[in-house]
Amino acid sequence: LAYVHPLQSCGPNAAGSAMEACGYDLTTTTRAGYRVPADDLMTEWFNNPRNYPLMRAAGIDPEREPNNRHARLYPLCVRELWGIRATWLTGFSAVMAIRHLRRSGTVQACLSPPGHYIALVGYDEATWELIGNDSWTTRPRTPALPPRGFNFRLTEAERNSLVAEAVFYYPLGELGDAG
Repeated sequence: LAYVHPLQSCGPNAAGSAMEACGYDLTTTTRAGYRVPADDLMTEWFNNPRNYPLMRAAGIDPEREPNNRHARLYPLCVRELWGIRATWLTGFSAVMAIRHLRRSGTVQACLSPPGHYIALVGYDEATWELIGNDSWTTRPRTPALPPRGFNFRLTEAERNSLVAEAVFYYPLGELGDAG
């Protein structure tokens, strides 16, 4: 199998982190006992040509552009793999994230630049600071976007760099999801 594009793992990592923070058990174990990480399964789903018709139906041609960079495909991916419902939103803002986080949901959001997905998993009610998980802990340091890690508070620059589309994940059981 030849891969059309190399895929980064920040999107699948952020999606997995967001779903696990909502209470979902994404554990998949092979018959031999190997535990397959959720982000690996999502990356394989994005790379599998059998899923290309689904992606094209959603408006993304995976043979022309890296499909895991498109937030609109993550709800489709997680529904296909785990039966979890998620919502792709445009017109996304930090205020929308805080409202969703208040209801115990999580958000897969993208910072731009550099075009990098993180999971928003909480917020500080006193300061309205968003709290996120970032799998790219070795990201090159810049004044606006230093490498972060897990349960970090977004800087004002990071909050202002959120792309206007995101994926909302809902607490386990809220939408009748499998889990």
